[in-house]
Amino acid sequence: RAAGVRVAGLAGDSMVASYVVDATRSTHKMDALSEAILEHRCIPITDLIGSGRHQRRFDEAPLSIAGPYAAEDADVALRLAIALEAQVDAMGLGELYRTTEVPLVEVLAELEWNGIKVDPDELERQRRGLEVRIGALRERIEQSAPRPFNIDSPKQLAEILFNDPSDSPSGLGLKVVKRTKTGASTDVEVLEKLTLDPTVETLLPAQILEYRQLTKLVGTYLVALREAIDLKTGRIHASFHQTVTATGRLSSSDPNLQNIPIRSDVGRAIRRAFVAARGNVLLSLDYSQIELRVLAHLSQDPSLIAAFEAGTDIHRAVAAEVYGAALSDVTDEQRSAAKMVNFGIVYGITAWGLARRLGAGTSNERARQIIDDYKRRFAGIDAFLQRCVQEAHEHGFVATILGRRRPVPQILSRNGAERALGERIAINTV
Repeated sequence: RAAGVRVAGLAGDSMVASYVVDATRSTHKMDALSEAILEHRCIPITDLIGSGRHQRRFDEAPLSIAGPYAAEDADVALRLAIALEAQVDAMGLGELYRTTEVPLVEVLAELEWNGIKVDPDELERQRRGLEVRIGALRERIEQSAPRPFNIDSPKQLAEILFNDPSDSPSGLGLKVVKRTKTGASTDVEVLEKLTLDPTVETLLPAQILEYRQLTKLVGTYLVALREAIDLKTGRIHASFHQTVTATGRLSSSDPNLQNIPIRSDVGRAIRRAFVAARGNVLLSLDYSQIELRVLAHLSQDPSLIAAFEAGTDIHRAVAAEVYGAALSDVTDEQRSAAKMVNFGIVYGITAWGLARRLGAGTSNERARQIIDDYKRRFAGIDAFLQRCVQEAHEHGFVATILGRRRPVPQILSRNGAERALGERIAINTV
């Protein structure tokens, strides 16, 4: 495309076919597939252009070796496509491959070529604003700490938080929450627990959490996104990967445009930098509660279907079912719990996981009761999820609503934790 050539009539793609056959393969690159399927070792690119300081451009390679290399590429790609597409059809995945995956190749190519327009001035304005906040926050952190330390050092922070005041170096003497191989942990989970602990009087854990959030926004997003803008087009041209995730989802890189923050006001503000070209508009569209709607369809649970058909707030309706209350009597706390279970149940949430999401004051026992009440009221959902697990045990894979297969080798493990992981993967995928 950059050379002025547009490819037309795309009929297939061996990489995509390999992905449809087995998304969990370590690689879908042509050279590896050629060895695995055709038992043919392709000419290494280093034979043509060398490597390191002596590496040359492809157009500098002698025609006597560049010609066979290019011809081999075309030949191997065709032979792989024939072999892999036969596997695709034998597995009953021809429709998924030809009507969804292959057409998507051209869509993604167009997406990457067009890119998305970004306002560098907006990114810089936000960066300057956050740098001011970070500077003020550093001063408050220094005031909260018993002595000077490197705020960016987890080791020094652990000493500040957990060392006794009489130790050398001294600290605040807080109780260690979690240990790793290198010592006391100061990860997000630990700092959140300390922040919510009513017995912890210092503001330091909360301040460090905010500091880390703001510095990550600056470095990972505001600066990195600005540097990723193409100077010629004023746009970011990220790469979108169709054959990476085991679930069939897309991923992206250089930069990752699918990971722009949304959970905080400061993070959401970054999205203002993505703008439409003059005379155009940007639309932000999302399916409404798509996981639950698909779950209602697949499980055919009458209570969940009725809740959707009534057109009411689905989370409030589910809370009413779980707690045996009238819709008008459902509290915000009950709705919040039902929402957590609604989305968590699809991904095999545990009592411990739900208790952690609901926050301080929710015991594992209470979370277990909520999950049990949910499963009792929506018995069709629990039965469907159990069928997913059973099918994975029987076949070694699960299939999505489009027919996409995902191997689940973990489910056959003798290790209980590994097997439980496989069961969660089976449910998550479907």
